[in-house]
Amino acid sequence: MSEAPAVPRLFPGQTIVVLGSGPSLCAEDVSAVCAKRLPIIAISNAVQLAPMADVVYCPDARWWAWHQDVAASPAHKFSLQHTGFPSVIRLAPGHKTKIETDPRYLSTGGHGGWQAINLAVHTAPARIVLLGYDFQPSASGEHHFFGEHPDSSHVRYEQWIANYRTLPAQLASLGITIVNASRRTAITGSTASAKARILP
Repeated sequence: MSEAPAVPRLFPGQTIVVLGSGPSLCAEDVSAVCAKRLPIIAISNAVQLAPMADVVYCPDARWWAWHQDVAASPAHKFSLQHTGFPSVIRLAPGHKTKIETDPRYLSTGGHGGWQAINLAVHTAPARIVLLGYDFQPSASGEHHFFGEHPDSSHVRYEQWIANYRTLPAQLASLGITIVNASRRTAITGSTASAKARILP
């Protein structure tokens, strides 16, 4: 019997950057990450600004069907659904709000941003930095930096934000620090420069 798919310990002791697709994500911040040579996990369309991402994550099989070029990329790729692409590793959904430590599972949290943080945890970093985790529309009403998904699906910020209050303590118990360096975010209310905050 073969082992269930699992996330390998790709970045032990490192700082890893997780890119969400909020409207504040921009090429300047991705360039700052690249200049520091930090590992990147890109969530869905964030890979458009970070085609060099080490890891691409999207839980939705439809997205992989829309972006078959990404499925063929050399990045490590993960999903929670069967995508039909052998290169995309399907992980199992786990607890909703408790970060999973078994690398075969991802805490679901209701959305891909939370799941990608759990994915980052499995890679064994010392520090996780978030960019593009806005959890609010832009001043012009945009929900993503790239526009809308082909199916025009919308996000449910209010259902997700509360989970993040538990995250720093959960990760601290695992020896991991988390920093939300997003330019605009409803999670912390921070408006600090992302470029400055991702530097050690």
